[in-house]
Formats: sequence, C-alpha cells, structure tokens
Amino acid sequence: MKLDSSIQSDFQMIANYIKKVNVSNNFLELPPMDQLNYSLEAEYDNVSIEPQENGGFIGSIDLWVKATVKEKGSKEKISILLVLNGGFYDNLVKKEEDFEKFLTVNGAASLYGIARGIIISLSSVSMNGGQIILPMINFFKMKEKKTASEQ
Repeated sequence: MKLDSSIQSDFQMIANYIKKVNVSNNFLELPPMDQLNYSLEAEYDNVSIEPQENGGFIGSIDLWVKATVKEKGSKEKISILLVLNGGFYDNLVKKEEDFEKFLTVNGAASLYGIARGIIISLSSVSMNGGQIILPMINFFKMKEKKTASEQ
C-alpha cells in the first residue's frame, strides 16, 4: 500500500531529543540469558500542552526508561538510564483532554520505540556478545495504571 496523506495521522511527532543518558557496566561479555536477571522501568512525565492560535495543540512529554541486567549470584551488571523528550502536534483535535490522551499514549509509545533502538545500540557497544532488547509495552494499560495510582 502506498503511504499518502489519506492515511496519515493528524497527531505527529515534530521533534525529539535525549535529555539524559547514563550507562554503567562492568560486564566484559554478556553471560547466557539463563544466568541473568532483567529489570525494566519506564515512566512518562513532564506533560506540557499549549493550544495554538490556528487550532489544535502542541505538546511535549518526557519518557524515561531504565534497563538493568544482573548476573545471578554476582555483582556484575549493566544499567542504562535514558530520558527522551518528544514534541508533538495535532491541528485538528478540539479538546485539550483528547490531545493529552494522544500525547500520553501515542507520544510515549513513539518515544519508547526510539528508546528501544538507543538501548540496543548502547548495550551492543558497551560489552561483547550481547545486547539488551526491551519488550514491547502496552501504553494504554500503562496510562490506566498511572491514572489509577494517582487517584
């Protein structure tokens, strides 16, 4: 299928950048998977939304991801903390609440895809013989849990 404007989303990423990255590693080589414990944390915050004079909204969101892999029974580990910021725009959405939903679900999911690639790359160049591949996340469920915990 040819991708054209008829199927393009009104919600678009306009920019993103790395706010923070921290890599701590003392693996020379990544041990086999059955010898490892994985820990993953992810969160979005710093949601900012501004209405536009010509309609629609522009907004930004931070996504931070922390991946830690430890060798069982050892102090050896690699830990990567990454904070990304993304800017998004939608010129057709009418309500700020609707834009906020797009931003916290679609925006965070878009940034997470970028974070996955960065973490694969950083882990690959940080040690021999392995990489950290983050699992996919359901951001609808993440938003539900975050909303429930804030109430």
